Amino acid sequence: MTAGTSKQLTVTATILRPSDFDGATIVYAYIIDGAGVIQPNANISQTSATQFSATLFTAPTLALGSYNGNFTLKLCRDAACAAQFPGSPSALPYAFTVTKP
Repeated sequence: MTAGTSKQLTVTATILRPSDFDGATIVYAYIIDGAGVIQPNANISQTSATQFSATLFTAPTLALGSYNGNFTLKLCRDAACAAQFPGSPSALPYAFTVTKP
């Protein structure tokens, strides 16, 4: 992506053991970005019984260079995320480069 712009990223996560979610009426999904490379307005939706999709936008203020790391995906039983489902949290890797315009 070019410096000064924001790039849309879409990531998906699939639940491998649906039985871990039996009895759940709602799943609260959160993406944590410890490095500050995405804007805080991620749109997360459950697209099927076993799949989540998230639309993220990179921060337009990122300096030139390469960015590699992991976002953390948490699937929680409650809005405060006091209790998580088995397998949560999980890492979603990313790698991108910011270049001159």
